Amino acid sequence: MKKPFLATAAFVPILLLAGCQSKSTEVLMTDSDPAVVALNESAMRVARSSEQAALAQSAVSKANGVTEEYRIDLSKVSPEMREPLLLEGGFHGELEGFLRSLTDAIGWPAPVVLGNRPATPLMVVFTEQRRPPVNWLADAGYQAGALADVKVNSSLRQVIILYKEAGGVR
Repeated sequence: MKKPFLATAAFVPILLLAGCQSKSTEVLMTDSDPAVVALNESAMRVARSSEQAALAQSAVSKANGVTEEYRIDLSKVSPEMREPLLLEGGFHGELEGFLRSLTDAIGWPAPVVLGNRPATPLMVVFTEQRRPPVNWLADAGYQAGALADVKVNSSLRQVIILYKEAGGVR
């Protein structure tokens, strides 16, 4: 009578532990999953719509809105400033970094920085577009607003960032 009990007592823990065996984890979604692809595409459409709505709203609320065209005579700027460049994927980052990469793309030296840099770098945002570099520079200066001027000296092939003093602080 003891032998069947001992045999059963020995196998019960083995059977119980077999039930605790780790199961292989199933991947529920992958990048190739049609549901993930559809969600990503939908999110991109929402982001683009939101960006367009923000641009339209800012154009309505300002006298000189974001959609303002710059009256630049392209015949008076150097050829490398006229040839349109595609800003693939847009840009969201620091003014100086954007201008440095733009001048590199057209073969000009790095921008010259005059004045005291602000404690927090100036940020600029651009959507994906194909425009002449001189228009990118004008837009960067527009976005810098009252904190900095972006100037172009075509004869020296130089871009200048002139930081202005903070109002009232001396």
